[in-house]
Amino acid sequence: MKEPQFYFINYKNSIAGVGGVGTVSRDLIEYYPGVRCIFWDGTKAIRGSDVGINLGNGVNHGEVHLLFFKKYLWSLLHGIECKISDEQLNIARRDLRKQVAVLVNKIVQEIGTKNNSFNGDIFWINDYTALPLVRELRDHYERATIVFSFRTPFGREGFYPNIQQPDVGMFVDLLNSDLITFHRRCDMLTYIKFLEENATGVIDKTRAVDDFSILILTKDGHTVELLVVPMGNNLQYRQSLAYTKEAREIVKKIRSDHKGKKIITSISRFEQTKGVEYEIDLVNTLIKKHPELKDKFVFMRYTYRSKKKIDDYEYSALHDRVLKGVENINRKYGGKSWTPIIYSNEHKLTDQEVTAVLQASDIVIVASVADGFNHLALEAIHSQTQEMPKVQLLLSNIGATDYIKGYNRLKLSLEDDVEILYKALVRSEKEVNVSYKELRSSASRLSSRSWLDTIISRAQIISESKGGKR
Repeated sequence: MKEPQFYFINYKNSIAGVGGVGTVSRDLIEYYPGVRCIFWDGTKAIRGSDVGINLGNGVNHGEVHLLFFKKYLWSLLHGIECKISDEQLNIARRDLRKQVAVLVNKIVQEIGTKNNSFNGDIFWINDYTALPLVRELRDHYERATIVFSFRTPFGREGFYPNIQQPDVGMFVDLLNSDLITFHRRCDMLTYIKFLEENATGVIDKTRAVDDFSILILTKDGHTVELLVVPMGNNLQYRQSLAYTKEAREIVKKIRSDHKGKKIITSISRFEQTKGVEYEIDLVNTLIKKHPELKDKFVFMRYTYRSKKKIDDYEYSALHDRVLKGVENINRKYGGKSWTPIIYSNEHKLTDQEVTAVLQASDIVIVASVADGFNHLALEAIHSQTQEMPKVQLLLSNIGATDYIKGYNRLKLSLEDDVEILYKALVRSEKEVNVSYKELRSSASRLSSRSWLDTIISRAQIISESKGGKR
């Protein structure tokens, strides 16, 4: 019999990516080299053991990703307005069904079908855009162990995900998994509420193991575990980047270009949930309310748009508003010696560049309306060196805030947040050092290794309980 396989399933070839997900994915194959990655973003596999699926010309997966997942499902999961017409959504649903059928067929061709015998295989689906695969994989590999991890939130504070009826079954079908993980307890509890309202015909009973784990028994006798595990990051990796010559040169240039000014930074891809427009408004309000701060700070906002988003009307309209806001602020308040906002959207920053920018920063802002874990907070802490001033974090209600201490909470109210930002700008070095020690201490307990080990060990225990040997 063939040896059990462990498959890590993600839309993108994430081991080639940047940011927190890229870091964690590379940690996965370093600590667990036998894991095989499956992806379908059109890129080539880096390792010979991985599986890059080519969906073919008959499947427009780029449009499915943008319309169904980004503009519809992403919006609902993050509790914001969904800007897609019913006609577009119905077309996207149709194309999604076609994509899933092709994808599953090609996965089966690549790894073989083992529906009639148990061999201990584990499938770890680590992407909300792969939601429909759970049911399909269970149909093909009925005795395998299936893990699904929510990297997104499931709704946000005060906003329940209003999933349309045709798509409710996709989330109920997650009960075909053996293990479902979340970054936050609030997301797990919201998902339970969703099931109580939509899966009464499927669930027999639920039992809380503790505050971070719930067991669900379905009416057909299947047990699903819901588990809260924060994702974490890799301190050693960020520190290895922070002390390179390249990083030091970038830091030196940023500090030289903005000598004598506090450096405020925010970095994210261009997404309506990431708070880009809000942050521009926040800086505008700060200058209006505290004109004495003119020429005392600079806000560096880095973002990146994919080609699909550049071509999309709604994303382009949002980007135009952001650009107009930046131009108006710089024209109204700036001068020869001061440009209040440095806005960069030319290219996606590398991990090396992100580390250097964060190291040069006095204040890092994350003003996401809602988010999964969001790695920028940990990356900002881990990018610091001994000789640099210590960073302050101003964070909205993101996943990382459940686990770190020493940050300042943004309320996403301009009236409140402008004073929070002002206080951060005038805070004494002693106060900053005290809060940074809390940040550093709490962040040190959030490692990518711990996240990986917790989920993989739990999956292996479940697999062994089914009779698999690893």
